[in-house]
Amino acid sequence: MTARSARPGCSTRAHTPTSPSSRGGWSRPTGAGSCTARISAASFRTGNPSRDGAARSARLLDASAHPDITFISRRLEQADGRWVLHGLLSVRGKAHPVELLIEETQPAGPDLHARASAGIDRYDFGITKVKGLAARHLGFRLDIVAHRL
Repeated sequence: MTARSARPGCSTRAHTPTSPSSRGGWSRPTGAGSCTARISAASFRTGNPSRDGAARSARLLDASAHPDITFISRRLEQADGRWVLHGLLSVRGKAHPVELLIEETQPAGPDLHARASAGIDRYDFGITKVKGLAARHLGFRLDIVAHRL
């Protein structure tokens, strides 16, 4: 499957552990499989061009030296009635475990739309400068459209 985020300029490539149903649609996740996502660090946007430039600079994301933010997962599990995708998030060349909470999924013909979120500690990735620009603990949301290959 190929998945693309809803934001222009951000794209991901994923093999998700969701199986096609016998009717040609999507069924619930199988728990097995893998997911790989790659997002351009240069595509980082907050809506404030000055802050965006600072975030992409060598002091924070260092997008020119580390052009990709990646997520790799090999495990999906259900916990407390919710689906969680466990994986490694790599930012600035440093990988750290992250749990993506699948908030919602919606079949759309041959595609599957999904929304997931996670919280991270930017210090885990060596991003400790410019403390006034962003909080230490950050939340992020992914809007994904998955296509069957």
